[in-house]
Amino acid sequence: MTIEPKRTQDLLFDALTDLLTKRSFDDICVTDICGRANVHRSTFYKYYVDKYELLEIHFRVIAEQTIQGKDDLAQFLRHVEENAHLYKPLLLDPKNREAEQIFQQELALRLVETDVTDSELSAQFLAGGLLSAVAFWLRIENRDVSVDRLRTELDSLFSKP
Repeated sequence: MTIEPKRTQDLLFDALTDLLTKRSFDDICVTDICGRANVHRSTFYKYYVDKYELLEIHFRVIAEQTIQGKDDLAQFLRHVEENAHLYKPLLLDPKNREAEQIFQQELALRLVETDVTDSELSAQFLAGGLLSAVAFWLRIENRDVSVDRLRTELDSLFSKP
């Protein structure tokens, strides 16, 4: 029985995000990901060069699905709220800094692609600030700050003058 490519790729990403809740990105190898996903290593390499590419591609998809223009901040924040299990280890565990940087890079690229900003420097600043605000929000476990309030407070940062 063969599993369709999209499902296999999702299994691999889900396995990696599950492993990130237990160990740092540096301590996770392709064998660990494949074992968790119950996918053979050769299948992994059919789709990805390494674990970095696995993260880049899936983070790019998340960025594309949640940020389609400057008015999509609310959509991104809802995604964070619904997928806190992914974002907490990614943004709150300092051992996952490398994975966080990969995500920041994908967000920054998306911000430029969608004309939220036309500068790579400001895109990096916005992506880093957004992830920092989300990390703060996750750290306080949303106490006294709803996702709507967070969006309202961040909206001014994403408005082009």
